[in-house]
Amino acid sequence: MPSPSPSLTLLAILLSFFIHLVQSLTSSCPPFSSKPLFPFSSLPGHGHPSFHLRCSSPHSLLSINGLSFSLLSFNATSSTLLLSPLPLTLNESTHTCFSPRFSFIPTRSINFSASPFRISDGYCSRLSVLRPCSPPRLPNCSHCPWDCNLIKRPLHLLHGCGVERRSVSKQGCQGEVLEYLDRILRLGIEVEWDTDQDPYFVKCKDCEARNGDCGFNSSDPDRHFICYHTQTRYSFPNRIAILFSVFALICLFLVIAVTTVFLRSRWLRSLASEVDPTAQFLSRHRSPNLLPPVFPYEELESSTNRFDPKRKLGDGGFGSVYLGQLNDGRLVAVKYLHKHHGASRERREMALADLVVSKIQMGQLHQVVDSVLGIDGEVIDGVEAVAELAFRCVAADKDDRPDAKEIVEELRRIRNRTRGGDRSSISNVGDDVDIR
Repeated sequence: MPSPSPSLTLLAILLSFFIHLVQSLTSSCPPFSSKPLFPFSSLPGHGHPSFHLRCSSPHSLLSINGLSFSLLSFNATSSTLLLSPLPLTLNESTHTCFSPRFSFIPTRSINFSASPFRISDGYCSRLSVLRPCSPPRLPNCSHCPWDCNLIKRPLHLLHGCGVERRSVSKQGCQGEVLEYLDRILRLGIEVEWDTDQDPYFVKCKDCEARNGDCGFNSSDPDRHFICYHTQTRYSFPNRIAILFSVFALICLFLVIAVTTVFLRSRWLRSLASEVDPTAQFLSRHRSPNLLPPVFPYEELESSTNRFDPKRKLGDGGFGSVYLGQLNDGRLVAVKYLHKHHGASRERREMALADLVVSKIQMGQLHQVVDSVLGIDGEVIDGVEAVAELAFRCVAADKDDRPDAKEIVEELRRIRNRTRGGDRSSISNVGDDVDIR
């Protein structure tokens, strides 16, 4: 499997970094749609000192008096929250006599004292009239005092609720008190806060009027109120600027990476589509079996016994010729080009030959035919016919190559088809051929 290109690897790293940055800068803090306002804050030393907010998904968490709650909903208009205790962990459940299915019932009373919150009267009223429908089956109260206490007096679950009792007939009874309490806590209990009775709220109003951020001195045991001014904290608009700057940088790298991959793919396709000009000409004008044979270097080297000097037949202008025997038994003459002598001349002549073949392919014979010969249609046709005949002479299949008699006849036919014998260099080609 090919390894990914460096540009794609860099792009993946940048995208991963961008996603992480977006999550850190615009991390959701449900149920707040934007930055949490006082008394809520997830920053150290900000917000109200009596509880801590931790943003998470799907619900943010509140820690009040040592108990953790899921923040299910928030209503700024009515100043109410809907809180649900976190389920007991495995370690906590071993210290209670509750059935594991009652995991939302904490091991002690829910207490909001010293915080700006208080339990709504409606929930206190519901628990004050709660009773079992039949005499309850109590556990061993000496070992499970909290369980017995809740079954006898469910109102003890919420610290600070009054003892007011309403008509029992309106509430009804419950077959399983603990199951009913667990269901209430799972759905959430409603709590309220009073802004007029808390000194932090009173001071915060003045702080916010001066575009400050309300907080407290976390190193002070009394946690006195502090108004953080905008210039001393990390402002949200700066985060937006950083976010868009990083986004623009990612887009730039993305464009560069895509462009690089596109150009590279085009280059690879162009390399794959390059073919020998001679083979391309033959493929356009003749059947594929007329294409010249192509042998790998290893096969030619093996056929000549690694170009054994004993198999050398002679030297030519560009290299030495060796006798070789292919795997199918055919005898061939293999020319090994010289690496140094005449290399530059060789390259010029081969480049010239490629240029001529390319011009023939593109129908631009008039650019390679000497102007002395003329460039009318018959001359061009004659040159094309001679070129095609030459390509047939190097066909891969021996049966597709013409013999000497066919060559002479074809040359004579070309000469007769060309008007004005003195206007074409091919007019007297066949006269001196000795047919044997």
